[in-house]
Amino acid sequence: MVTSMARHRMLENTLGSSPALVTLLIATLLLLWSICQSWTAALSQQISAGLTPELALLAWLPGYGSSYALTALLLAWGGWVCLRLVNTQRTARYWYTRSISDPLTGIANRRGLRRHVRRFSRDRRQRGWGIVLIIDLDNFKEMNDRYGHNVGDQALRAVATLLKGYFKRRDDWLVARLGGDEFIVTMPTLGPRQTNRLRHRVLKELIDKLDRMSLVVNGEAIIYGASVGYAEGCLSDLSSVLALARQADQSMFHAKRHRHFYTAN
Repeated sequence: MVTSMARHRMLENTLGSSPALVTLLIATLLLLWSICQSWTAALSQQISAGLTPELALLAWLPGYGSSYALTALLLAWGGWVCLRLVNTQRTARYWYTRSISDPLTGIANRRGLRRHVRRFSRDRRQRGWGIVLIIDLDNFKEMNDRYGHNVGDQALRAVATLLKGYFKRRDDWLVARLGGDEFIVTMPTLGPRQTNRLRHRVLKELIDKLDRMSLVVNGEAIIYGASVGYAEGCLSDLSSVLALARQADQSMFHAKRHRHFYTAN
């Protein structure tokens, strides 16, 4: 309820003036059309009187000089309206991008995850098997308590950068921050065979990279890692992704207890 109200308020702020601007643009176009019609009629009369088009134009210019000012005014008005419409669209696009992105890490948030899942689930070519990963930092609370939240934020940004760079191979793979120190990765695949290859090669490499992450604070090296949970299955819609995310979450907690990679399936 709160989210829908906030979205409605955002759209009102960014798009509220658009109806008025569209009305002004339509009125400007109608006035320009009316002037063009009168200019055409005047030129036709002078051409029919025996003047060449060039002479008719020269004869017409002094008598209708005042129309230039009106035309310039209308063109300027129409240009202003167009600029306002473009600016409104850019503002709406900016706030929409902000609404689906995590402000700390720059990757997608929960809303961005929903949008991504809906988008690829509408494309039948991308329906089918896939992988969902849940990544959770180890001892994140202790890191915040000992070194401060600024250091914790640096660790979160570093993990997000690693994941975003690691999973940029395909456009339909998404990295998102669920909240706190928990991240999710969705990877639609071509089938179980490709899933097995990713599981045995890519994921183990990722875990190795996560376990070797470190920060330097006041000359002290802070080494931290992350636990990874894994689940695979059919990625057809948002509910199926969430179901796999729950399985991967259980897998992640098991890995956190045993500090090794574990599969929920």
